[in-house]
Amino acid sequence: MYSKCFNIGSAREVFDDMLEKDLVSWNSIISGYVYNGDVAYARELFEKMEIRRNEVSWTALINGYGREGMVVDMFKLFRRMLVTIDNVKLNSTLVCLLSACSYHSNFELGRWVSVFIDVNRIPLDMILATALISMYLRYRDLGKARRIFDGIPSKTLAMWNAMITGCVHGGLFEEAIQLFYLLQENQIRPDEITMVNMLSACASLGALELGREIHLSLGRSRLQLNEILVTALVDMYSKCGSIKDACLVFVKSNEKDAVLWNAFIIGLATHGHGRDSLAVFSQMERSRTQPNEVTFIGVLSACTHSGLVEEGRANFEIMQTRYNLKPKIEHYSCMVDLLGRAGYLEEAMNLIKSMNVEPDSVIWGSLLSACGVHQNVELADEVGKTILSSETPNVGCCILLSNIYASSSRWEDVARVRRLMKNTGMKKPSGGSWIEVDGVVSRFLVEDTSHPRCDDIYEMHEILVNQLEFEGFASNLDFVLMDDDGT
Repeated sequence: MYSKCFNIGSAREVFDDMLEKDLVSWNSIISGYVYNGDVAYARELFEKMEIRRNEVSWTALINGYGREGMVVDMFKLFRRMLVTIDNVKLNSTLVCLLSACSYHSNFELGRWVSVFIDVNRIPLDMILATALISMYLRYRDLGKARRIFDGIPSKTLAMWNAMITGCVHGGLFEEAIQLFYLLQENQIRPDEITMVNMLSACASLGALELGREIHLSLGRSRLQLNEILVTALVDMYSKCGSIKDACLVFVKSNEKDAVLWNAFIIGLATHGHGRDSLAVFSQMERSRTQPNEVTFIGVLSACTHSGLVEEGRANFEIMQTRYNLKPKIEHYSCMVDLLGRAGYLEEAMNLIKSMNVEPDSVIWGSLLSACGVHQNVELADEVGKTILSSETPNVGCCILLSNIYASSSRWEDVARVRRLMKNTGMKKPSGGSWIEVDGVVSRFLVEDTSHPRCDDIYEMHEILVNQLEFEGFASNLDFVLMDDDGT
């Protein structure tokens, strides 16, 4: 009780006053120190244990090292445990190892644990299998995760959720949707975690009809629409283009926390309803809900999308003075974009110079884009020197800079930027998009031929291009980047 109330001092006094200390007592105080973030004291007590340790003792300390990011020390302790005479079952300890490897992005040690499980033929219970699945999905190895998943005959909902959550977090949205349909075929009732992940997948794909189906299924499954689900619905409808549905869900919600207010403010901003977004922000303030950094990303984004320069300046100031929030890179990015679009390029440049964080490619890209729109080649030159002097120049910024030079017929500078891109091996990544037709989501890449109706799609594309040319459209090839062979 004292440990979980973060009063580890009182817990230690009780422990020291005990005349007889059994295994449960030792494990409780060690776990208490781990829970309170003091792994050093936990280790000290662990080494002083006067009785034989069990898997709880070892797992508590191993988990402590994992939580603190001390992965190397964690594995040293695990190897020591393997040669001890203590009677230890490995499954719970292996779960801690896999969780730490996933959280701290140490895939090499994660694979070592996986091989250790295979070589020693350790049986996979539900918890260990779920940890393995989560670890592989963390690194987008869907094949191995799916093989483990398919090898478990009786899957719990937690295992289904681990697969679906891993796919969503790894950007495998279509696979997450397929798993959701498979879950329903197996007559397993989804819970809040399942639905939040599915709404997130729909939001990322822009799958509005499927999102509406899931919204309806929430009523059928009798899940309570709490703030988490309502926020996911508002986010889904906003990102799928139906801001009216997002508004209806938001208005009907009785309890609104900061996350829900933020989702609606950002949704309105994304749809270009800048003044409505600011009005909702005012309502949030009147409701005495404390704004946070994300709130002001939405507010400044609303000002940017609607060209509200004065409002943007005022809210950037309010954020720091009224709410004592320190601007982050995202807030500066919004302000640079806002000022740049409005033509205040020098003010935007001065803001960048005054930043308390290092500007990233998004900020430089926003300023370069504004330089192109307002034909300020001199400032583009200044920005270009900073970008091109970087060890790893951003390909998008290089293309923007090249386009600005091309628009001013500075072909030598265009060639210089192109040579740099070629010498450093920079390539623009292929674009991709999704489209939903009759509830089925299809994904397309540039020059993709994998779709079963590929011939029909390209035939329609050719018809549209011919129609555009017939109507008088002519492609502007001034900014097209050609390779040395002219392609």
